[in-house]
Amino acid sequence: MNSGFLDTGRPPFWWTMVGALVAGLVLALALTYVVVREPEPRAAGTAVAPPPPSFTPETASSAPAPSAVPTSRGPDLDRALAGTWVGSYRCRQGRTGITIVITPVVNGRFRATSKFYAVPDNPGVPSGETVMVGVRSATTVMLAGERWITRPSGWTWVDMVFELSEPAPRHLEGRMADEECGAIVLDKQNDDWTDPPV
Repeated sequence: MNSGFLDTGRPPFWWTMVGALVAGLVLALALTYVVVREPEPRAAGTAVAPPPPSFTPETASSAPAPSAVPTSRGPDLDRALAGTWVGSYRCRQGRTGITIVITPVVNGRFRATSKFYAVPDNPGVPSGETVMVGVRSATTVMLAGERWITRPSGWTWVDMVFELSEPAPRHLEGRMADEECGAIVLDKQNDDWTDPPV
């Protein structure tokens, strides 16, 4: 008995349809997983982004220390990062003020407190505060949100990455992990720091 599959070397039309249906179901399940995984809904004036894939609060504390830190530069860079940094960033809600207090860096890891707030040219931004965890290499500083201290309704944190171009920086420029956000710019105000609240 001959069939279309044996005669032509191609599957019958209905096998093609079954394959397309299975591919569609797999795609639908994948999209459902991504949508269900989103931890919090986006709201107007919110800056939302998942942590970079290789850097989350869970992996930051257990990650090996960056090996790219030259020993002669490491302590100077660690001292330069610890302290109070003040600046601003721009996301959907407009320009927003930010103060980040970084604790001393130990083995390439640190904790920080991030406060965001309204600025004179954008007075409607609510204030909020998060505890963050960070890691640094010789060329990069990454900060990821760990938990909220004060959370405005509907807001979620956005993780940050800064490129280091100086051995003891007093100015940092970086990017937010959200396509709707622009650059974040910080200047070191002083060397003062406090541990984030427990």
